[in-house]
Amino acid sequence: MKNFAGIRQSFYLFRENQVLSVISILGTALAISMIMVIIILFRARLVDNGVEINRSRTLYFTQVRAENKEKIM
Repeated sequence: MKNFAGIRQSFYLFRENQVLSVISILGTALAISMIMVIIILFRARLVDNGVEINRSRTLYFTQVRAENKEKIM
């Protein structure tokens, strides 16, 4: 039963300070979910997946410029 001492203590603290416990659990869950979203977005932009298997060979333009070749007098 020594292994469950930490679990019993956490349940006791949860019963003692319910508002603080809920805030800390929700904060931890939000932090983990935000990290997961960042990782998923990073992988979706850079990694070749089934839909676009040649994403690594794609050429991206960073700037486009148009010039007027006619001379204005």
